[in-house]
Amino acid sequence: VMVVLGCVQSICWWKHCAENPARYNWMFWTSNACVWVAAILFEVYFDFPPLWKILDAHAIWHALTPVPSWLFYSFLIRDLTEEARTCLPTFKTV
Repeated sequence: VMVVLGCVQSICWWKHCAENPARYNWMFWTSNACVWVAAILFEVYFDFPPLWKILDAHAIWHALTPVPSWLFYSFLIRDLTEEARTCLPTFKTV
């Protein structure tokens, strides 16, 4: 169920960014985050026995999740900054 939900979420984000190309010139961030999460989802889905009795698929999941979180957070900051610039004429970035 979670793999399907992850894939649906990635498809929704790609569709949203593809429908608004003028607004999302930094679509790179979102698409990379979606690809990264999809790759991690499949890595967990195709579980494997622990390496050296320590490193299993779930441990790798936790090691790799900060990267898409940072990519998506960067996208949100850029998106909110652009939204504020268009909606608030006196908005200045710090």
